[in-house]
Amino acid sequence: MFELTVAHGDRLTIRRSQTPTGPCIALEVNDGLPAHIPLDHLEEVIAGMRDAARQAAALQPAPPEPVPDTYVVIVPRIPASLGGRSDD
Repeated sequence: MFELTVAHGDRLTIRRSQTPTGPCIALEVNDGLPAHIPLDHLEEVIAGMRDAARQAAALQPAPPEPVPDTYVVIVPRIPASLGGRSDD
């Protein structure tokens, strides 16, 4: 059995099962009615879940561009008497 509970409380449970047509897995969400998936359709279900995840990710706005760090450079004024520029 596999069980996943996400942060907001929904729970996915996957367990082995059997139907009159043969072995399968049962997917349950929040202890609801199980969906029985024949073993020969498992990869199709996984591919569909990945496709749905890609579509959901495409709906999210792109993260903002990072703002470059701003640096302030302080240049001390050197008096002309110490060899600094005389136009200061």
